[in-house]
Amino acid sequence: MIIDPSAIASAQDSRRRWGVPADVSLAQFGVESAWGRLEPAGSNNPFGIQRLPGLPYVSANSFEYRNGARVAVVENFAKFASLEQAFEEHGKLIATNPAYRKAMAVKDDSQAFANALTGVYATAPNYGRALIAIMREFNLAQYEVPFVGGAPAPISPAFEPHFPPDGATKRWIQGRLNELGFASPELTVDGIIGIMTTKALEAFQSARRLNPDGAPGPLTLGALQKAA
Repeated sequence: MIIDPSAIASAQDSRRRWGVPADVSLAQFGVESAWGRLEPAGSNNPFGIQRLPGLPYVSANSFEYRNGARVAVVENFAKFASLEQAFEEHGKLIATNPAYRKAMAVKDDSQAFANALTGVYATAPNYGRALIAIMREFNLAQYEVPFVGGAPAPISPAFEPHFPPDGATKRWIQGRLNELGFASPELTVDGIIGIMTTKALEAFQSARRLNPDGAPGPLTLGALQKAA
């Protein structure tokens, strides 16, 4: 099996910025979603990351272990704009959430890191062992890179000058936010940038790592145009 090169590069970027071992991230990519094939439809979320504040989400069937039994549940999963963003948010989540402090304390020992995720990232009692098996089977250690540290700073508002869009552009913005799943069901394409449109823009900007000010500057308009 050939692993998606963009997934490898994204796992390595996450390692450099956040410290999460690249081989563990790739193993989770394989275990959580069968290398992306079983991720929630339309989510770009191969890690099963739960709904995050300020980001759109999708609802999907899932499983978890309760009292040792595997039960079916319906959960809300975060929706990302790309695979690269999914790896970035995955690394950020593990590096900054206190629940993963034990794992981050052994970030230079991939197997110990994988075992520390058991019962925390996933409820499956054999989660760490499953990750380690995938790491060995596909020799994922070959993709490991040194931890550098330092997450990228958010884009400053100074880099995105704002201008008043015309009516047609406003309607196009609302249409794109609807298409991409960032707008609430109540948002209508009426060319009026009200509170619902602004909130949807803020969510989109956060997802694309732009300044989340809700204003449609040129960087935001360009990102809306290119977004899949």
